[in-house]
Amino acid sequence: MGILWLLSLWTFSPADPVLFFPHSSSQPIPENAVGLVGSTVAFSLLKIVGGGSFVVPMLFVGFGLAVLWLERLYVSLVGLFGSLLAIVSVSALLHLQASPMSTADAFGPTSGGFVGQGVSEILGTYFASTGAAIILGAMLLVAFLLLVPVSLGQMARGTLTLGGGLWDRLAASLAALKER
Repeated sequence: MGILWLLSLWTFSPADPVLFFPHSSSQPIPENAVGLVGSTVAFSLLKIVGGGSFVVPMLFVGFGLAVLWLERLYVSLVGLFGSLLAIVSVSALLHLQASPMSTADAFGPTSGGFVGQGVSEILGTYFASTGAAIILGAMLLVAFLLLVPVSLGQMARGTLTLGGGLWDRLAASLAALKER
């Protein structure tokens, strides 16, 4: 499913026809690799969340790999919240950091879509663009921590262990150089 979604986004053309939406199309048959359904899904996602829609296929692929490894279907509210938080924060970051695109018709008002525009404008009003970017980066980190079963403490201990081993080797090398 994630691969189909990625293909529909990757091969989307603003000239493709879409279902259910009044959309001027110069082509009767879509060029989208997934066909009319793919062009409709891509059009909808790109309008709503802009470039953040590319997070969705990664989530589907990650979910599929987790099902393969764990051999059971496990969906939690925390995982769903982390997924939603990742999509919203990426969309808003794209709106903050990217200038309006020349293909604004395909992506909604900007590369962040309507959701990215709304969230970044609300945060930008109260925290300016720098503060909004810091908050959105923190939201993306929280989303990552909700989606991946690892804690910051485990990551820090692993880094310190790796760093401690490197420091010991560096100190031994410097001591050997001093003895020469």
